[in-house]
Amino acid sequence: MPRIMYKPRADRNEYVIWSTVVDLPVSGVMDRDTAKATWASGECSIMGTPISMDIAEKSLRRADSKGWSISDIATPDEAMFLCLGNLEGYPGDYEHGTCNLTDLAAVTRAIEHREWATLENLLTDLTHWEDDE
Repeated sequence: MPRIMYKPRADRNEYVIWSTVVDLPVSGVMDRDTAKATWASGECSIMGTPISMDIAEKSLRRADSKGWSISDIATPDEAMFLCLGNLEGYPGDYEHGTCNLTDLAAVTRAIEHREWATLENLLTDLTHWEDDE
């Protein structure tokens, strides 16, 4: 599955499309209507293939009720962490970091605005490449 629609917090109208290929958000933080239109357009999919608004709505309903659009797994673990891949533009060498699913909207905004200090405060297990010298 190359992408997942997340709704990081049930009480907020915030959605993020996550790529399982690059392990990073591939959308900004969107409201439900924008998320549905973006999901249906195929804009954030590998193939760019549009889907029907009905199928997009079903994905959003799963995200609304479960926290994500995955249909074959019930719900994400409340303490679930997402491992972020290599961040383009991150100052210095970067290997990976993890974030709590509930922080995904804040992490997405920090990446989008290149607010690296904010991002570092939101991530755990932030790992930098180290020279062997």
